[in-house]
Amino acid sequence: MTAGLIALVTALGPALLGVVGRVLFTDPRRLRRLKRHAQLLESLPKEVQEPILELLQAETRAYANRTLRRASRKLNGSNLGALIVVGLFSAGVIYAGVLLALSVSVLWWIPTGVIGALLLAITSAGFSKDFWIYPPEEQAAMASAGEPTATP
Repeated sequence: MTAGLIALVTALGPALLGVVGRVLFTDPRRLRRLKRHAQLLESLPKEVQEPILELLQAETRAYANRTLRRASRKLNGSNLGALIVVGLFSAGVIYAGVLLALSVSVLWWIPTGVIGALLLAITSAGFSKDFWIYPPEEQAAMASAGEPTATP
């Protein structure tokens, strides 16, 4: 029983963390940066506030545009589905290998590690794909700005 739980956590833990982290990733660092600049603006004398005010306005505009772009995107189900299938297959293979290593022979750790590393590399290559589909007008704007875009 314990060997099965250890193998299950070993196999599914990294895959679940990777998918959840990729889909639910937020960017609080930018908000903290805006807050620091706003606090700096308040603490400076009036005659030297102009450059910081321009910086704060530009960063706020960029943050608003990024937030609007995020609101208009849709999840690319085929890329995410393929990643989930590969992740589940990888988890199953690693689960079987860990069970064999824990119950049959310690020598099973070697092929489990090699095959697990290969499957992890394949799964991580899937994270390079974009999981979001942007509307055509957003794709055109992103392409003109030099940002990567996802196509359906």
